[in-house]
Amino acid sequence: MGELQALNHKAEGGFSLAFPVPVNNVSLVLAAPYSRGSGAMQLELGGGAVVLAALAEMGYNGISASNPVRWAVRIPNTTDRASQTIYESTGLSGDIITGLTPVEGTIDQDFPVDSLVGQVATAGFMQDIIDFINGIPVIGPLGGDLSGTLPDPILVKVGGIPVGTMATQNADAVDITGGTITGLPTPVAGSDAANKDYVDTASGSGKSTWVLGAGVPVAVGANKTAKAIMDQDRTLTKVYTYADIAPVGADLILDILFSTDNGTTFTSLWVINPVNRPTIVDGSNFDTVTAFDILTLSAGDLLRVDVIQVGSTTPGQDITLQLQYR
Repeated sequence: MGELQALNHKAEGGFSLAFPVPVNNVSLVLAAPYSRGSGAMQLELGGGAVVLAALAEMGYNGISASNPVRWAVRIPNTTDRASQTIYESTGLSGDIITGLTPVEGTIDQDFPVDSLVGQVATAGFMQDIIDFINGIPVIGPLGGDLSGTLPDPILVKVGGIPVGTMATQNADAVDITGGTITGLPTPVAGSDAANKDYVDTASGSGKSTWVLGAGVPVAVGANKTAKAIMDQDRTLTKVYTYADIAPVGADLILDILFSTDNGTTFTSLWVINPVNRPTIVDGSNFDTVTAFDILTLSAGDLLRVDVIQVGSTTPGQDITLQLQYR
């Protein structure tokens, strides 16, 4: 799974926080070769919209010189350091990232189609965090959830709720200082199960992406795109929806349906609560969904996309819909 990093600059308690903040669950590939020195990369179809939606969800308004994004680009099927370059970009136009500059001592180089574009925990990223922490002066007294002074603060609250002790276990939060904790999940049988309190469900994250109304207004109807096929048993996590041209006059409502019988019948992922279907509200450009009625899908299940409603004045156009799962 790849990630993006957006540089975040804000002040907390008088300190300048200036190291990259991960933007999770965005994995991309190059749609065209990249030539060193060109300063621009062509992402996969709809990749730019997915990036903007992910950044908007975290409160970032696109990519610019004051809000750059850091990328790690790697040649497919390679693991050596020489096959990877870390870039910082200052712009995004459609699916093209611009203003690319190699950073952290890496070298600008050519990359072929399908090269992986994402984020890794680089040495520069770690050093930014270390430098920030080392630069915090010893001050006091502290407030909020902490008391005392740095570098040895005392936790007195969690989210504003006073911390209890093992002697007052009915408190909203418990400071565990000794004794035995009971009621933890029993490890499942299998390889190294003795070291786990969870069940492995899949080997990695995945996504299915559809583009609707490419170059033309989107229209109401069933089965509006090519179908997707689940590669393995999956648990659904999120849906991103982004419109280059926003719906006006009414909300744009989409639906994702699945079939377990090779397309004979289809059922909505929101069969019980259709209000949770992907909905770009009137005048907006993006939406995210994390609530599903159908939470798991099986290998071989088919997926299709229906358009339930469009804007009455401007239907909406160039829509990217992405279903993410693990």
